[in-house]
Amino acid sequence: MKNLLLEYKESIEFKKLGFDEPCFAYFDEVNDLEPYKKFTTQFDNMVNSYLPSINDSILDGVSNISECCTAPTYEQAFQYIYKNFMTYSEFYIEDNLKTFGYMATSFSGNVRKDSNLVTGFSTELDAKKHFIKNFLNNLK
Repeated sequence: MKNLLLEYKESIEFKKLGFDEPCFAYFDEVNDLEPYKKFTTQFDNMVNSYLPSINDSILDGVSNISECCTAPTYEQAFQYIYKNFMTYSEFYIEDNLKTFGYMATSFSGNVRKDSNLVTGFSTELDAKKHFIKNFLNNLK
């Protein structure tokens, strides 16, 4: 299930961008080795036991850890990117199912801009992770 969700660092970046949609999992708790990286679902924690999903507004209200954040799925992230930044991605399978790639398309008014095809990933998940990291890096 964790492979369907953004990693902690990307989840924090989406929170900073304003992502506040309901999610079924979030990152909480602190330990000395990996701060703020414990993955929790709504079924694991009494804080969230009566909620079908949780968003960052709710999480911020019940947690004393400011670095807590929801764990969006990749699909939620792609929809958020499209809705708020008019950019969408297409994922490809190449070379008889041996490698994966993606291409991003963005719109500004009536102008369409296509990125180059980015290829060479061993899994579709690797391609999705690269797209998200590349998108966030381009915003900085």
